[in-house]
Amino acid sequence: LDHERALQAARPHWPVQVAELERELAHHRAKAQAVAQSPSVLRALWFLIFDDLGRLPATFARRRRLAAMGVDKKTRADLAHRAARLIVIARRQVVAPKAQLLLHSWKKVHVPFTVILTGFAVVHIWEAWSRAW
Repeated sequence: LDHERALQAARPHWPVQVAELERELAHHRAKAQAVAQSPSVLRALWFLIFDDLGRLPATFARRRRLAAMGVDKKTRADLAHRAARLIVIARRQVVAPKAQLLLHSWKKVHVPFTVILTGFAVVHIWEAWSRAW
């Protein structure tokens, strides 16, 4: 909310620039929402990987666009930072449900294998001790 409030506070001073940032945010939220609606965990993983790879170039492009629109350096850095944080927050809305799905699946596999490997370890230790005497 803090980042959204800061963008709203900057709107009277920089209406065109804030509208451009909000257009970028809406575009990213739409992509994130499409990934969130998809049942594919793999699609979410690829989205996150490519989004991470594109974050730095997108930040530089965002700052260049704001500089071309005449925003001073301090304000440009603040607006670009807040827009980047809002994009990360939108990403987390994609990650959370998919990560929860993976964790539930992981528990279904991990717990039985833990029990089996513990059994193997007990048998191995028992066998090693019985041969040592």
